[in-house]
Amino acid sequence: ALKGVTSGTLRIGAVMTAEHLLPPMLVRFTTGRPHVRIKLQVGSRPEVIGMLSRDEIDLAIMGTPPREFPTSASRFARHPMAFFVAPGHPLLRQETVTLADIAAHNLLVRERGSGTRAAIERRFEEEGVAFAIGSELSSNEAIKQMTAAGLGVAFLSVHACTLEVRNRLLSVLPVPGVVVQGDWHVMHKAARAIPTVAASFHEFMVEHGQQVISDELENRAWVV
Repeated sequence: ALKGVTSGTLRIGAVMTAEHLLPPMLVRFTTGRPHVRIKLQVGSRPEVIGMLSRDEIDLAIMGTPPREFPTSASRFARHPMAFFVAPGHPLLRQETVTLADIAAHNLLVRERGSGTRAAIERRFEEEGVAFAIGSELSSNEAIKQMTAAGLGVAFLSVHACTLEVRNRLLSVLPVPGVVVQGDWHVMHKAARAIPTVAASFHEFMVEHGQQVISDELENRAWVV
């Protein structure tokens, strides 16, 4: 029944890293549904949690569900994360790169509370390497621009950097033995009934989200 939904306003909030993977999903969902309107708001994790708590959005897309209130959350895809540097960065010439090497080269990270930040902190802890922050920025775009200018090493979702890598503004920095994968979840407040169009998109994400992401990465010449 949900697959037959053809109209309504889809109110979604997404963390910044997810804004790069949502458009192809929205395109596929709205194809054949010309009367579905999209209202997409992008923000930091705390901002998106706030939108969901105040019922300003019906669905939220983020790495892990909030702890502040109960949600009905479903994992719909995995997302690879990687280290990036400017082409010509000295670390690219090293035969082997370690987390300790990266920590010594101005590691650019998102703000505390970001899922990407939590993932890299956890990886450093698992490896027993001191987590040394070079610069902390609140947006992926700022991190990418600083990294492309040669000002450090970025740790970001692969989805956020496909265009920069394709245009040779950024290069992937291989770190042997360090593979970081995160989960994407789509969720709504457990205590609130959501509109049919939102329930339909939730179902679509769970059924097709991983395939759409894989197709996009393949189309952009990524191998993950």
